[in-house]
Amino acid sequence: ITFCAAVLIGVLTHMFMLTNKLPNHDDIGQIFDTMKRSTSGRWFLQYPAALSSQYSIPWLNGILTILYISIASSFCAAIMKIHKPFHCILLAGIMVTFPVIGSTFSYMNSADAYAFAMLLSVAGVYLANKYSYGFILAAFCFMLSMGIYQSYFGLGAGMFVVVLTVQKGSGRLMT
Repeated sequence: ITFCAAVLIGVLTHMFMLTNKLPNHDDIGQIFDTMKRSTSGRWFLQYPAALSSQYSIPWLNGILTILYISIASSFCAAIMKIHKPFHCILLAGIMVTFPVIGSTFSYMNSADAYAFAMLLSVAGVYLANKYSYGFILAAFCFMLSMGIYQSYFGLGAGMFVVVLTVQKGSGRLMT
């Protein structure tokens, strides 16, 4: 439910950006770019950006961005143990329409890669919480996420706090 709601709400909300080219200064200079940014600490950015294209294509990059955020919202629903359909839809709507996501779409040349970094960060929290030795895969996910865009480390840290809050009553703290 969360995934489908996020895809539907994301496409409806961001349809204008998916069907139009509204570039900013970065997007104009990077209409064609391989995204090799190892000098700025983004050594892994070129790989998820290559999944779409080296061109700044709004509909392709936008749909991939929405798909990655939809998968991340599904992980968030699992992490926070949200099971009621209405709450799943609300979570999906919040994640895919958050103002930061809207502003990320103005950097359409790398929006899909940044959303992939978000997905890796949330997946890392999910893996660390779900499996006994999931922290090993989680560390790998966080490493790749920070190799794309470092700001999603805060999302992962915040999700770990949510895990501790949600699981406090159950007596199981990330074992």
